[in-house]
Amino acid sequence: IGCCEYDFPHPKSLASKRALEEERRLFYVAATRTKSSLYITYPQVKHTFKSGIIITRPSMFIYELPEDTYEEIMVEEGF
Repeated sequence: IGCCEYDFPHPKSLASKRALEEERRLFYVAATRTKSSLYITYPQVKHTFKSGIIITRPSMFIYELPEDTYEEIMVEEGF
């Protein structure tokens, strides 16, 4: 839940290659420890105190997974 850019990886980790690699390792461990199915989700829009409502993008780590290991499903919901 919340696997979108500027949430995961955390923005502070983008300033350091070592910190970014640690975030990538955490994602990899979480993704490879699943027993059967893993659902990775992120909101299409979110509300932030600083910027209000913003459109989000999936985490860069999702697209580092081999394409044959996941299925992308878009869910349209009004808010």
